[in-house]
Amino acid sequence: MTGAEYIAEFLYRLNMNKVYLVTGGACAFMIDAVARHSGLSYYCFHHEQAAAMAADAIWRTARPKVGVTMATSGPG
Repeated sequence: MTGAEYIAEFLYRLNMNKVYLVTGGACAFMIDAVARHSGLSYYCFHHEQAAAMAADAIWRTARPKVGVTMATSGPG
């Protein structure tokens, strides 16, 4: 099990089944692990602020569930 697979399983076990993300090379290994996990789904955004807003909306509407956002580094 890789570190990325461990994190994906950790998110799943905490009942965080949706991941909002901005794709990029720096987080590609995490995106692959989330995509391969049968209990997780991901949603791609064009801007990291929009992904953060989606994760915040999950927290506001489905407490105590927490939203998860991943973004690449740099100007992604």
